[in-house]
Amino acid sequence: MQSSLPASPYHHGDLRAALLAQARLALEAGGDKVVSLRGLAASVGVSPNAPYRHFRTKEALLAALSTLGFQDLTSRFDRSDTEGNGNRLARNLQAYLDFARENPGLYRLMFGRDLDPLSCDPGLGLQATACFTALMAMVADVLERDMDDPRILKAATMVWSLSHGAALLEIDRATAFLSEDQRPDASDLARLLISGLSRAPITAVMTPLA
Repeated sequence: MQSSLPASPYHHGDLRAALLAQARLALEAGGDKVVSLRGLAASVGVSPNAPYRHFRTKEALLAALSTLGFQDLTSRFDRSDTEGNGNRLARNLQAYLDFARENPGLYRLMFGRDLDPLSCDPGLGLQATACFTALMAMVADVLERDMDDPRILKAATMVWSLSHGAALLEIDRATAFLSEDQRPDASDLARLLISGLSRAPITAVMTPLA
């Protein structure tokens, strides 16, 4: 499958970027199993050993791709204060779902369990943390709480869990049996989240069921 992908021309010194761009095409075409360093070398027209100057292993390449994915996702979040915090959270949930829809292969890679950031790319862990921190900030704004409130972490995890589930249902077409008007969209999910977070006392939201 690799050889059928269009080659990506690159200038001298841009081999790393060319490899990542070609790997992203391969990832979306067939998943991470079809990605190989030698296959990418053939795709961009370099010697089989050339990619190893930038990525010691396939895992390192995939970690770099995942890092770029978290950077892209985080950059899509709207942090302006021109509208209410609830509206901003709703827009960012839409941005999250749009990212997953547009990049299903990359999304699965980012949130899969096949990469160990500590062993292959510490930068991946840092970028993933930065993305989640941005989500925590949005939730803290909705709840009008400080970021260091320990309850914000659990509330943000709840928001992420619902968003992640909705994203996977969509890219897996699990709701395809429903008519268009029956499928929950981002605005529906946002209303549910914002209503639950804003109206219920946060202590009640965080209290385990008896």
